[in-house]
Amino acid sequence: YGSTVILLASISSGTTMLLFPRFDARQIASVMDKYGATALPLVPFMFHELNRELTIRPRKLPKLDIVTSGAAPLDPEVRKKFQ
Repeated sequence: YGSTVILLASISSGTTMLLFPRFDARQIASVMDKYGATALPLVPFMFHELNRELTIRPRKLPKLDIVTSGAAPLDPEVRKKFQ
């Protein structure tokens, strides 16, 4: 349900979306950096993997404005590290 709402809201607002067949933290971080991602819907596992990737290869993501988490509770420590 949550991903459907996010996708439909993005489509209705004319947002450019980049969709991937599977989650690869290194690829996602690279694309976010290259295209200046402004929004990012994730599940807790993705937060954990992006944290790991951004620790190994730090990047500035100044345009990232909205990050959502769904499907399961997000550990506050994982969220804090992502911020």
